[in-house]
Amino acid sequence: MALTHFPPEGGAAGASPQERVRGAVDVAGLAVEHHGSVVRLNGAVDDPAARERAILAAGNVIGIATVDDDLSVAGMAGGGSEAQSAFEPSDLHAVKAGETWERLADLRWGDPKLAPELRAANAGVVPEGAAPPAGWVVRVPRR
Repeated sequence: MALTHFPPEGGAAGASPQERVRGAVDVAGLAVEHHGSVVRLNGAVDDPAARERAILAAGNVIGIATVDDDLSVAGMAGGGSEAQSAFEPSDLHAVKAGETWERLADLRWGDPKLAPELRAANAGVVPEGAAPPAGWVVRVPRR
């Protein structure tokens, strides 16, 4: 199990963590327990990036402060495939007011022209648009 923390005032309004996860990624046997500001995820995903997207989908909901992740990743038990064992977890970034995808790409990778890669890494989890919403947490894959 791993805990991921979120600013509880950020994220989607009016959606449950379970609805958000189901809309973002395919999780076999998805079970979502929601107790106050904590969400616990159980189930199986196909790859580590899908695991990250599921965590972000659940945590980017107003009122959620912690996601307790108990998701299994196909092929990861016993070392997993070479590609999966070489996966480097993404950095997570809490978006501040006024930040854009271009600014984040420049800040994290040194090149604002890489913004489309950041948008793609967060597709289905963060609303599409010129800028990620302030208060949301986004994936920043390592380069």
